[in-house]
Amino acid sequence: MSRDPDVTPLLAIAAAVLVSAGVLAAAMFTIHAGSMGGGMMGGGMMGGGMMGNPAGNTSSVPVNTTSVEMRNSLYQPSTINVRVGSTVTWTNADPYAHTVTSDEAGRPLDSPLIAGAGSWTYTFTSPGTYSFHCTPHSARDASGTFQGMVGRAVVA
Repeated sequence: MSRDPDVTPLLAIAAAVLVSAGVLAAAMFTIHAGSMGGGMMGGGMMGGGMMGNPAGNTSSVPVNTTSVEMRNSLYQPSTINVRVGSTVTWTNADPYAHTVTSDEAGRPLDSPLIAGAGSWTYTFTSPGTYSFHCTPHSARDASGTFQGMVGRAVVA
């Protein structure tokens, strides 16, 4: 099957725009979560560098079990939407340690240092928005907001 040579460059541009906007990542995760239960993101179809974490990536899909990969000092995806009772596993794909630590004191996310290839799991039992950061790879700015390796879980 041959393509019209005038259309091929347009398809490449459209694919690049979708990937950079995170749309393709959201679509892939939707398909993957629906067909495989969402448990393979850390090391399967979406791990291993197939997609990055474009700046401002907030792609997310509500599921009961999901994975967040820690790669290149970023949470991928940076925002997740899950249901109350959902279990989330953060897996470290970097060779150095990370944490999953709530931004607000007294909040429940408080992992130990997670070494490379290690993971940490948490089950959300209450609705709310949980902002978190990696202690070694983030800092508060002048307004008190964490910058660097940061993420958010929206639990409904």
